[in-house]
Amino acid sequence: MSDAVLMAGRVDPFSVLPAKSTPRVHALMHHWTTTLALFPTRIHSQYCTNPTWLSAAIANPILFNTTLYVASVHDAGLHGCRDTVESLFYKAQTIRVLNESLRNPAQAMSDETLSAVLLLTHIVSIIGEPEEVETHLNGLRQMISLRGGIQTFSVAGVFLHMLCTTNHLTAVISESQALQPSSPPYRPCPTNPSPSDPVYESPLLKPFALSSGFHATVVDILHEMGCLHAVLDAFTSKLLPHTRQSFENLMEAIEEINRVGLVRQKLKCGVPRP
Repeated sequence: MSDAVLMAGRVDPFSVLPAKSTPRVHALMHHWTTTLALFPTRIHSQYCTNPTWLSAAIANPILFNTTLYVASVHDAGLHGCRDTVESLFYKAQTIRVLNESLRNPAQAMSDETLSAVLLLTHIVSIIGEPEEVETHLNGLRQMISLRGGIQTFSVAGVFLHMLCTTNHLTAVISESQALQPSSPPYRPCPTNPSPSDPVYESPLLKPFALSSGFHATVVDILHEMGCLHAVLDAFTSKLLPHTRQSFENLMEAIEEINRVGLVRQKLKCGVPRP
């Protein structure tokens, strides 16, 4: 697709998006797919939301507007802003289409509606809106109860995984109880993860994260997922620049410790030192 077409706003030539197509909408979709979508991990490598989530969002106005809202809030945060005109617009759009859906018995209990409410709950808990979080959590509990429990979530497993992940993270950040059951049963798919670099999984990353203000439970979760280094790298680069030099110093120390450990291991095995 040419730049001229993109700049003219014609990024949806077949009119498949449930909202007016503009270059900015296209950019937010790209931001979601490349930055926010869940990625495979050692624990749940079969539950990657990229591109499954966006495919479902494109087919549903509620999920689409909620996704754009979250992407706009996150993008604004990376630039040091919070309540931008764009994020407030998509928040209003999300609430409008969500209220319309909740008034429709055929849509009120759908997987997409629950996903949208859950994603909305997650983002408002992160940006610090406790009253909104409580309202959304109460609504979620009622909706899930009417559905017969989390285990009745009928769309692809990736949505169920996102439901459970957001459930736990929202409970931690808002200091409220997780929805029950917190983790429905599932059968893990066999995976063959590639060998990980011990430098990026060092336990020394955990105390640094805690001293930087991360919640202890979130730190444990990210460390178990093998994502703590990536998150710290991103946060110290964009949101916590005053800690960046300390993070780089820590990584140099970890690399040196790892190098010395490898040398000692080789000497122990009788391998001559270079």
